[in-house]
Amino acid sequence: MKVVIRREQKKDIEAIRQVHEAAFGTPAEAELVDLIEADGHAVLSLVALSEDAVVAHILFSRLNTLESRGLRASALGPLAVMPGLHRRGIASALVHEGLARLQADGEDLILVLGDPDFYERFGFSAKAAQVFQTPYDGPNLQALALTDAGRLAQGVVRYAPAFSKIT
Repeated sequence: MKVVIRREQKKDIEAIRQVHEAAFGTPAEAELVDLIEADGHAVLSLVALSEDAVVAHILFSRLNTLESRGLRASALGPLAVMPGLHRRGIASALVHEGLARLQADGEDLILVLGDPDFYERFGFSAKAAQVFQTPYDGPNLQALALTDAGRLAQGVVRYAPAFSKIT
């Protein structure tokens, strides 16, 4: 299966919604994506296409770090792949591409709330996230520093307001 990854375009909005609803079985993640983008807190939104159809999506949104002014930090998520297309490397390709683009753009730090077995392969670490205080603290919160400033960061982290609006 050939997959092409590119930035989200306006024409992809409904397809992105369908991917998230199908992947999670609920509209919550699709609504989260909509709210983050409507509020202007999206940093990077990528889609994976197969035969010109959107089959997966990843979103990175802005994080505010209260103790580390000037730090460029993002949250990875949500990430969704259409059911039936799991374990084909599509999610991994999206994560790799997203991290490469963010690093090239000068992003310092990425946090993710997810399965450590999946995200550790990209360099994320639950131990590295222990220096942060977020609403999502615990073993599934992981951090990846992309710069020296990211490695030195610590303290309170605020997610985009959309995260608190979704139940």
